[in-house]
Amino acid sequence: MKKRSLNQWFRWLHKWAGLVAALWLIVLGGTGFVLDHPEWRATSQATVPESWGSPDLTRFIRVTYMRKILVDSNDSSRWLGGSERGLWSSDDGGSSWQPVTFEGIDYSPQILALTPHPVEGHAGALVGTDEGIWQISPRGTAEYFALEEHSVNSLTPGAGTSEVLGVSRKSQVFVFDTATGQVDWADMQPVEPVISGPVTLNRYILNTHFGHGLAEGKYGVLINDYGGIAMVILGTSGFLFWFTRRRWRRSPSLSTPQRKKRITAWLFRSHAPIIGILAIVPIFYVSVTGIFGDHIRAIYKWSESITVPAVLVPAGFSMRSLADDIQDIVLNPADPDELIIATRKGLYTSRDNGRHWQRDDRLPIQKADYGNSLNLFRVGDAIFLGAGLDASYASQDGGETWVPVSGPFTGISSGAYSDGTWYLKNSQGVFAGASPYETQQTQVKPPPLEGMPVFLFLADIHTGHAIAPWFPWVNDFFAVLALVLIVSGPIIWWRRKWM
Repeated sequence: MKKRSLNQWFRWLHKWAGLVAALWLIVLGGTGFVLDHPEWRATSQATVPESWGSPDLTRFIRVTYMRKILVDSNDSSRWLGGSERGLWSSDDGGSSWQPVTFEGIDYSPQILALTPHPVEGHAGALVGTDEGIWQISPRGTAEYFALEEHSVNSLTPGAGTSEVLGVSRKSQVFVFDTATGQVDWADMQPVEPVISGPVTLNRYILNTHFGHGLAEGKYGVLINDYGGIAMVILGTSGFLFWFTRRRWRRSPSLSTPQRKKRITAWLFRSHAPIIGILAIVPIFYVSVTGIFGDHIRAIYKWSESITVPAVLVPAGFSMRSLADDIQDIVLNPADPDELIIATRKGLYTSRDNGRHWQRDDRLPIQKADYGNSLNLFRVGDAIFLGAGLDASYASQDGGETWVPVSGPFTGISSGAYSDGTWYLKNSQGVFAGASPYETQQTQVKPPPLEGMPVFLFLADIHTGHAIAPWFPWVNDFFAVLALVLIVSGPIIWWRRKWM
């Protein structure tokens, strides 16, 4: 038997690793590409039967029912509740809900923010959506109000008597005068000095895997997108390259030699130099971080205790640009000249109408990086902060001191105050109390929604939990095969080049 050369061994290894991994890498790349874009309305509002999901992911369905709440400050029976799945109203304190109709369209935008109208209050509440700002009409429907071409992810009372403060596309801060319709956009400058680490290993893994590590803002997500698309194309073209050549060997008369050469060359070039070489970096980091991410719950405490030094922290963690990272904004009730925003890296403040920003280090959470889980909102003269698994905090002195909020186990996302009672919303439900610091869970029911959002279902497939509890270990195997492919592939290409 003729001895194989080193190059032939690499070709054999690449072929069989690719054939074994092709289908699942296509699935991982395709689902990963969609999961990079939670802002897409279709995947948030389309549903599949809840029975299709695993217990690990179906527990998150309740989070999608209602992320934002608004309660009439003078009548605690009148509620609004919204999420990416729609807007609902209640006249009995949250015991029952009715969908709010959006006039002029036959669907509901994603609900991203709720705030009372600065003049009309709850009756004319403003709704921030992925299709601009809408207003609740006297008929109880929603009417288009402003900024139709913008996705408005945060709204809060402004400094003027008719003003609201907001954020568009997680990137641009604006002040909207509801009386005149004028919108003033902040001339936001890069943050100085640049913050580049260190970060906890947990956040390093998750931020990098979700496209928030290698580059800043949307550019990191675009790199992730390319990696996902490349996995789909490489899996498909690699299989076709193997299949067509195998078929021609078995049936030589199926095509002419010239046509075979053209097709083979096209498949090789689209697979290797055009797509594959450029995809090495994103496939490498999503594979490595994906292996850790598959078991993040098991290694969470350990990964939180490990700090990645600044020298190993890539540009995406620097936060020089705040674009695509502004989750929420509030006006400091104790200092109307100060704006506060919540980002992946914590809170930032500005005292020149949003032009320059500096890090606010008064937070009670002693971590180098906070991931994507900070929620910031204002209710009257109190500011609230939801910090994911790090629980929740409230401040009644403009952020000088933060006091833990008892009751909600995970971070709060919205709140209200009415008839002497504070209401706070998190993934478990609505909590209420006479003090903003001490609350207990209420019997407020979620809107009567059914099914599992397609986005969650795709996440269930991506992690493998939808198939079996042990499937993440199979995911790890395919991730290792992906690493084998990005090592052996360039070696083979270097010998063949453009073929």
